[in-house]
Amino acid sequence: MSSSGTLTPSNSVETLVSTNDGDGPRRKYFTLEPVVLLVFFGYNVCSTVFQDQLVFQVCVSELGYNFSDCIVLGTNNESQVVQDLEKAVQPYVADLIMTKSVVEAVIPAFLSLFIGPWSDKFGRKPMIVASLTGFFLTFLIICILCAVSDAYIINPWYYVLASIPIAILGGICTLITGTFCYIADITTEKDRAVKMGVIEAALFVGLLFGSGSSSYIYAWSNTTTVFGIATGSVFLALLYTIFFIEESKQMNEMDSRSSIPTMIRELFRFELVRDMFVVCFRKRRNHDRAIIWMVMISLGFSIFIMEGNQQVYFLFVRDVFAWTVRNFTIYCTTNTLSLIFGNMIAMYGLKRFFNLSETTLAIIAFSSCFLDSIISAVAFHSWHLYLAIGLTLLKGLVSPMCRSILATTSEHSNMDGNEIGKIYSFTTSLESLMPIAAVPLYSQVYKATINTYPGAFNIISAVIYGGILVCMVLVYVFQKMYHNVSYSNVINS
Repeated sequence: MSSSGTLTPSNSVETLVSTNDGDGPRRKYFTLEPVVLLVFFGYNVCSTVFQDQLVFQVCVSELGYNFSDCIVLGTNNESQVVQDLEKAVQPYVADLIMTKSVVEAVIPAFLSLFIGPWSDKFGRKPMIVASLTGFFLTFLIICILCAVSDAYIINPWYYVLASIPIAILGGICTLITGTFCYIADITTEKDRAVKMGVIEAALFVGLLFGSGSSSYIYAWSNTTTVFGIATGSVFLALLYTIFFIEESKQMNEMDSRSSIPTMIRELFRFELVRDMFVVCFRKRRNHDRAIIWMVMISLGFSIFIMEGNQQVYFLFVRDVFAWTVRNFTIYCTTNTLSLIFGNMIAMYGLKRFFNLSETTLAIIAFSSCFLDSIISAVAFHSWHLYLAIGLTLLKGLVSPMCRSILATTSEHSNMDGNEIGKIYSFTTSLESLMPIAAVPLYSQVYKATINTYPGAFNIISAVIYGGILVCMVLVYVFQKMYHNVSYSNVINS
């Protein structure tokens, strides 16, 4: 074990070894995998159920149909009356989901401009705790609304208002920024990609358990119970973070002793935003600036597609294949299992034994996403969607490989050691803005094509993935040019 202050990963504990110069006592880092798993379990266990709840509430509250008519929506009843009612409800639900997504995107996008640079100074743990608190409050409010709706008719717009806490406290973008900054702090270039892949696998496991159990919990209980479980799961993640996760960022003595009011006041200093833009736009050696920007854009547009698909995909399979919540959760579970399996193959097979670079794996991942969108666009039987799952096992590598490229490229640029938080923060801000454009676009395309070609939105996804692939191939070329130049310099010297 090195005495140079490096971090060595293990399966259960990350250990920071202090230097021999008296930098401090030996400290242990509990991993963030349980936090990520619990949060995304809670997020996914209620995701589809939430949309189903919106469909029912819109049917009863906004469209004024009888309870007996609305209760059959989302079941195996395929009568013409139910199909007509489904088509009447879905456009309204799409607008609700679009508004909710915009609320959860605009405020976090603004906060992300500050939170990354702020975390370079005050640490990663506070931003993780804040985002978890937002999840907890939002899920708790929706749980209460669901309980009240059992006795009274609730205006479905209240469910949109419940998103305010998660938006104000940063939501998923702050959690993801904090998590990957934390991983960048405690890993080296050699093990960073693998560790980020493990974090992504933990995310997929959470999604797997959430989607796999959602329909069964819903069938055995009700919406209130589902959101109660989601709330409890996030609360456990919050407690684990507060009591077991230690700060990964080494701060100076003055910053470490700052009071909470001072830290909050420092959050909204526009100098932090200026510093972030300077880091992201500064000229770098070779093609590093172009590489960073192309990777950030690729990540941003992959979120664009994900957010757009998320808003309409469940409505799409309900309309085209007459799927119920259970049918959809089985599909989601199968897809998530394939992503976990694919990540493990890549990290412990392709990466370790064949020594494929992060960029090569990212190209493979985006190619898989492109193929998945093409198959979904032309699917006319349910098994076509499962075929797409089997052929695109490696599409889950997009985020960990791209973020690893960003961290490694940043280190190679010989700049100050506090810039990865700024780069991740800018990336997250870009990602957070994507739903503002993606959700309206996908919702409007779906509503416009629902009676002719409901899968048309998949064509949009395929075209965007094609553009992303071009960017990643250019990243690969630029990196090869840099390595060739470096090798030539070594030979000449």
